[in-house]
Amino acid sequence: MIKELSDMPPGVIGFEAAGKLRAEDYRDVVLPALEQAAASGEVRFVIVMNDFDGMSGGALWQDLKLGIEQRNSCPLFADG
Repeated sequence: MIKELSDMPPGVIGFEAAGKLRAEDYRDVVLPALEQAAASGEVRFVIVMNDFDGMSGGALWQDLKLGIEQRNSCPLFADG
């Protein structure tokens, strides 16, 4: 399970994870919040893990995809 933290400073989105993360956690909670925050400019991402029991295969895949997508959109890694 993952939930978005509400008391974050501007430009920062935060989440608290507990138990086992699943693909649905990324799809329903993380991705919408990240897309909304990224539309406003640069984003910093914080995750607090309490009682973390790992990730399902689907969650691991979503995390990998998210990392690749963000890397490809980052100017530091742009070709040229």
